[in-house]
Amino acid sequence: MIPFYRKLFEYDNWANGEIASQLASIEPTDEQLKKHLVHILASQFVWLNRLEWKSQSSPETWPEWSLQECQTRMENLRDRWQEILQSLNLPALYSKFRYQNSEGTVFETPIQDILIHAITHSSYQRSQIAKQVRQMDISPVNTDYITYIRIVDQ
Repeated sequence: MIPFYRKLFEYDNWANGEIASQLASIEPTDEQLKKHLVHILASQFVWLNRLEWKSQSSPETWPEWSLQECQTRMENLRDRWQEILQSLNLPALYSKFRYQNSEGTVFETPIQDILIHAITHSSYQRSQIAKQVRQMDISPVNTDYITYIRIVDQ
């Protein structure tokens, strides 16, 4: 089960990288598009900080980062998610994790559900980017999971 989550986060990192590359090729960079990518990354940092028992304060989930900062932060996210996933075993994956949301409400959620949320939230935000890119008469980059699998399995 843990290898499954590792693979999902590797895919997520690849897909975010594909989006970042496409956004870098759009001149001038559309701030609204970049905002969604930044939100993907910032939200994942929020979840990582919670899971690593770091600050439970409410970090900004819509910060102002450049595309270059996004690239650097994606590398950091990849490494930190892999560390978290390396430290998990099956009982931990199913265990409930206690945390506070941005409004201060306390929740207990199984870690596996937090991981799935992080991935699906990224997918949703990438779809928002794709929709906006399409509205600019540009073909959005393909970030489908099956596309990633076909690339890594070559």
